[in-house]
Amino acid sequence: MSLKDSFLGLIIICLWGFNFIVIALGVESIPPLLMGALRFLCVASLGSLFVKKPSIPWHWMAAYALTLCFGQFAFLFSAMAYGMPAGLASLVLQSQAVFTLIFSAIMLKEVIKLPQIFAMVIAGIGLTVIGFSGADTPMTLLGFVLTIVAAISWAIGNVVNRVINQRGYKASIGLVVWSSWIAFIPFLLSSYFLKGRKPLSPH
Repeated sequence: MSLKDSFLGLIIICLWGFNFIVIALGVESIPPLLMGALRFLCVASLGSLFVKKPSIPWHWMAAYALTLCFGQFAFLFSAMAYGMPAGLASLVLQSQAVFTLIFSAIMLKEVIKLPQIFAMVIAGIGLTVIGFSGADTPMTLLGFVLTIVAAISWAIGNVVNRVINQRGYKASIGLVVWSSWIAFIPFLLSSYFLKGRKPLSPH
């Protein structure tokens, strides 16, 4: 890996971590589901000005939007509103890699190799340790569980993304942008009917 690639990778890591700090600050003053609606409205309205709609059937775009966009971020934002610290959220959310392997094996009949099984066992032990360390951290059990559900939603979205590619469609930035229009709708409806943060946050 070149120095340039290493530097770009470091920037991505920093932006990834900073993203969770912004979320934590956001849910302090904005209901989590409303914040999700605003996030995807911004992505959709601005992105669609510059990126044309991909030639992907709407039902696949909806599957992508409801899992990787709505499912992941609705549960993640709610988890952080309900006491999941930003640092732990960024760590636990990466369990999506384990769930992606599991769902790929179940839905796509992909073979899980021995090194992957070993990695999954280590990840499972790590998640168990984090889950039982709630008394020593600001983390709440509900926040932890919601973050796990967010990771599961992300993993299912990864499988959907893979199926889209396998069917010959190009899952590029256009899919992210235009599926945001779909994700915006359940976020807005959920925020309205659940009255924002009240049913999902102790604040």
